[in-house]
Amino acid sequence: MLKDTTHTNMSLLAEYCRTGDYEAITGVNHENVHHYRRLVFNNVLDSITAAYPLARKLLKRKKWEQLVQRFFASHKVQHPQIWMMPEEFKDYVIQTEKELTDRFFCLPDLLELEWQEVAVFMMPDAALPSNRVTGYYYLNPEIRLLRTEYPLHLKKASMISTEDKGVYFVSLHRHPETGAVHFTNLSIPFVAVLEQMDEQPLTKENITAILSTYTDTETALFATDNFIEQSVHNHLIFI
Repeated sequence: MLKDTTHTNMSLLAEYCRTGDYEAITGVNHENVHHYRRLVFNNVLDSITAAYPLARKLLKRKKWEQLVQRFFASHKVQHPQIWMMPEEFKDYVIQTEKELTDRFFCLPDLLELEWQEVAVFMMPDAALPSNRVTGYYYLNPEIRLLRTEYPLHLKKASMISTEDKGVYFVSLHRHPETGAVHFTNLSIPFVAVLEQMDEQPLTKENITAILSTYTDTETALFATDNFIEQSVHNHLIFI
């Protein structure tokens, strides 16, 4: 168990590393303490930048590092695992950086999209049912569905304009063999298919019936065949 003085000194050092406001700390050389802050901040910067390479590219180096510095100085990270820190960074930006997100209007969506990619890549393994029934299709359990206002899964952030604002859906799923995260653009009918498949496996006829509520039967049949072929190929769904 740590002594009270040790805990106090560790807290003071941690606070200095975050804010740059130094109070005398027993056993710490004032002339060298800035190296601790630099090293800690660089670890934070590296971790967050690795999670959000596209957001970093959108803001450019100076604005990005200033943003990370503001986060580091004003937000006390709650999660003990460093790979989860970028999620707190995302929430911090969306909730507190209104001037920045007004200027870079697609930034909240971009951060959410990039974080979900990390979350899907890192999520625990989820097995398919072992007693799968022939003729039914099963949704990849390692998946997230995301609704966005901007089509950042289709266009570079630098090419997005306010005219692109709308309602978009994208699924992110993990390939069972490579571990790579795949993005699939979805229209509302196929969101409905995946949501129902998440509850229970579906037959080809079930899928066609869902799609038929949005279009005529002939188009629904064609769309069903195309959806099944592509989704089985990229492991979004399984037989």
